[in-house]
Amino acid sequence: DYQTNVIIHIFEGERPRTSDNHKLGTFELTGLPSKPRGEVQIEVTFDIDANGILYVSAEEKTSGISNKIVISNDRGRLTENDIESMISQADKYRQEDMELALKAEARSSLESYIFSVRNTLIQHKVHNFGLHMTELLSSGNSIAPVSTHDSPSHHATSTPEH
Repeated sequence: DYQTNVIIHIFEGERPRTSDNHKLGTFELTGLPSKPRGEVQIEVTFDIDANGILYVSAEEKTSGISNKIVISNDRGRLTENDIESMISQADKYRQEDMELALKAEARSSLESYIFSVRNTLIQHKVHNFGLHMTELLSSGNSIAPVSTHDSPSHHATSTPEH
């Protein structure tokens, strides 16, 4: 939420986790509009020329803020043997990688849903629930139920019917 900078990391490899791939470079987009999660749209473009030079650019669509990086093929790139090895590793761990990708997709969907619910609650001025959601998401822990009994404003009272 409300990030004004984003770092773009460029990797080469066949695996879904960046830790299993080879990092080629990074660049940053700065001065982005401060907007809620999901409202900033960044388009990243990859082009490679006949000489193997990789051009990566990123642009935030509403403001036009952009940056780019050029990665040559003369240093820091993988050799043919390295590439063959990475492809072999990707084949060997394909099932595990698919399971990790499914978990990551499920987590991302859940986080998006939670942010959507949080934003709806905040719009309707249900601040205590919004605080619980924010605390939950910022803790980095796994999702667990949040008790509504923590706040006195959530205690119900009833009057007997006559």
